[in-house]
Amino acid sequence: MKRNILALCLVFVFFAYTRAQGYAQGFDPQAKLEALKTRLEAVVSILAEETDTASDRLSEGDIREDEARSVLSDLCGALSYSVDCAYINEKGVMRYIEPETYRVYEGKDISDQPQFAKANESGRAVFSRVFRAVEGFDALDYESPVEDEAGRKKGTVSVLMKPVGFIELALGPEMEGLPYEVMVLQTDGLVLFADKDEIGRNVFTDPMYRDFPSLLELCRRVVKDAKGTGTYTFIARQSGGPKEKTAYWTTVDIGENTWRLLLIVE
Repeated sequence: MKRNILALCLVFVFFAYTRAQGYAQGFDPQAKLEALKTRLEAVVSILAEETDTASDRLSEGDIREDEARSVLSDLCGALSYSVDCAYINEKGVMRYIEPETYRVYEGKDISDQPQFAKANESGRAVFSRVFRAVEGFDALDYESPVEDEAGRKKGTVSVLMKPVGFIELALGPEMEGLPYEVMVLQTDGLVLFADKDEIGRNVFTDPMYRDFPSLLELCRRVVKDAKGTGTYTFIARQSGGPKEKTAYWTTVDIGENTWRLLLIVE
C-alpha cells in the first residue's frame, strides 16, 4: 500500500511540473488532455491494484468476520474517495461492509447488479457504469472477484464511490486556474463530471441541451469516436449567453468500460 501511495505522489509531482512548464510555454490543449488522461488512468490503476490485493487476502480458507472487516477497513483507508467497501458473498449478499456507518446495509441482496454478476461469473474485475446503489445515491463500483486456488467462487470485494468525488480527486490541481473546462462523459451521454449544473444530466435527453443542435451533434461524435476535436455553441461560463466553444476529447480506459474525457476551451 505504501508503494502505491508513493507512486501516486510521484504522478502528482510529475504533473505539477508539467503544469508549470505549460504556463511558461503557452497552453497546448492536446498536451493538457493527455496529461489529464494519464492522471485519471493512474488513479484507476491504483484503485484496481488495492482492490485486487484485498480480494487476494480473502481468497485463502474460510472468510471470517474479523479478517474480512480488517481487510475492508484497510482498503477504504487506502482510498480516500471510497464511500464504503464490502465483501459480497457468492450469492450476491452484502455480507460485511466498512466503515461501520454503512453496516446497516449488510444482508442486502445485490445479485441483480450487473457489475457483481459479471465479476462473480467471469472471474475478472469490473468497473461499473453509474447506477443507483442500495445506499441511496448514484454510484460507481469497482468489484474484484474472490476465488480460492481451486477456482471456487467466494464472491467479490467492492469499492463504492461517488463519481464526482472520485474524478475530482483523480484530476485534482490539473484543473485549477487554467482556461478550460473538463467534462467526463459515459458513452450513453451521462455527464459524470463537469460544471455543477450539468453533473448527472444526459446530454441526449435532458431539456438543458435541447436548443443547442451543434452541441448534440458534437456529442454524437464524441460517443462514437475514441478521440477528436470539434466546435459547438453552448452557454458561456462567464456571460451566461451563447458562445462558440472548442472541445478536444479522448478515451479513458477504466477496465471493461470506457469514458470520454473532454477539454473544452471558450
